[in-house]
Amino acid sequence: MKIHLLLLAFLWPFLIHSQNQLTYQLPPQEVIDLVDAPATPTMSISPNNSHILLLDRPELPSIIDLAAEELRS
Repeated sequence: MKIHLLLLAFLWPFLIHSQNQLTYQLPPQEVIDLVDAPATPTMSISPNNSHILLLDRPELPSIIDLAAEELRS
């Protein structure tokens, strides 16, 4: 237990200093492309298997939509 406290006391300044140098980081372009890709449609088959319905899902909301004020009635 004393070794853990001593180790923490010794490493604490380095841990605090390492956190101060962080800046905003973007994910790799591959991840951005995955999130921004259009959603694939969902398929629904009728109970008697005679019809197929393709449903488009809504895209992710934009920052402008998320930041808009909510109207309450």
